[in-house]
Amino acid sequence: MKKHRKVYQIGFLITLLLAMSLSLVACGGGNSDLPPLVGSYKSTQKDEGDGFEVIDDPNMGFGVITFNEDGTGEWAYALDTTITWKLKGENLTVVETYEGTEDTWKGTYDGEKVILDVWGIKHMFEK
Repeated sequence: MKKHRKVYQIGFLITLLLAMSLSLVACGGGNSDLPPLVGSYKSTQKDEGDGFEVIDDPNMGFGVITFNEDGTGEWAYALDTTITWKLKGENLTVVETYEGTEDTWKGTYDGEKVILDVWGIKHMFEK
C-alpha cells in the first residue's frame, strides 16, 4: 500500500511541475517585436464613436506626449502634466498627474502610433 502511495505522490508532483511550467510559458512577455515606445507623439486624430477623424485645429487635439525610457514622461496640451506609463504587449497604461490628482488612461501601441481612450474619446498620437 505504501508503494502505491509513493507512486501517486511522485505522479502528482510531476503533474504539478508540468502545469506550473506551462503556466509560466503561457504568461511570457508580450509582443517583443514592437519598437520601443520612446519619443514624442503628437495628437493627430480622434474618434468620438464614428471613426477616426483628422484634427485640423491643433488646439482641438491633445497635444504631444513624450515617453521616456524609464517609464516617465510629459503630456503637453492645455495643461502640462507629468505621466508614468507601462506597456505590456500592445496594452498601454498612462497615469497622468496634475496638482496632486491622478487620472489613468488605457490605450494601445502598435509600434507606430498610440491610441488612448480619454473620457470615452479615442485619441491617436503619431511620432
